[in-house]
This record gives sequence, structure tokens and C-alpha cells, in this order.
Amino acid sequence: MSRKPRTPPLTGRQRSILWLLALACIPATYANTLFTQTVAYAAQDFGVSEQGQGIGAAIIRWGVIIALTLAALADRIGRRKLIVWCAFGAPIIT
Repeated sequence: MSRKPRTPPLTGRQRSILWLLALACIPATYANTLFTQTVAYAAQDFGVSEQGQGIGAAIIRWGVIIALTLAALADRIGRRKLIVWCAFGAPIIT
């Protein structure tokens, strides 16, 4: 009977990164939950159909794809430059 080698314990830096990633998920989860809980009420107030709600949800969900693309781009052009672009670009786009 062979034993699998144990995974080495995480280093302090790895633990810090894991915590930062977990903390970064909190606002995204909050925004997603907030949207799903309020979209029906807001749609009723503004007279938006279920199709319109679906389109709105799809647009919001595309944010995940955009974020992953930007993360890959950050490795190429530099994180600081991308953060500055996003900080100024996001308010303009929205």
C-alpha cells in the first residue's frame, strides 16, 4: 500500500494571499446577492420585463469575464498601471 506524499504547509506569504483572495470575494458576493434580492422589486417599480431583468443579470455576470481578462492583462502591462486605468475608466464606463 503506497502512501501519497503530504502537501507541505503553506508559507506565511501563501496564507496572506489566500486571506486576501477570500476577502476580495466578499464585495463581489455581496453585490451579486444584493442584485438578485432586489432586481424583481426594482423591475416592478421601473416597469422592466423579465426579459429586461435577464439582460441586466447577464450584463452583471459578464463582469466576471471582464475581471478575469483584466487580471491576465495586469500580468502583461503591470498591476499598478491597470489599477490606475480601472480607477479612472470604471466611473466613465458606468
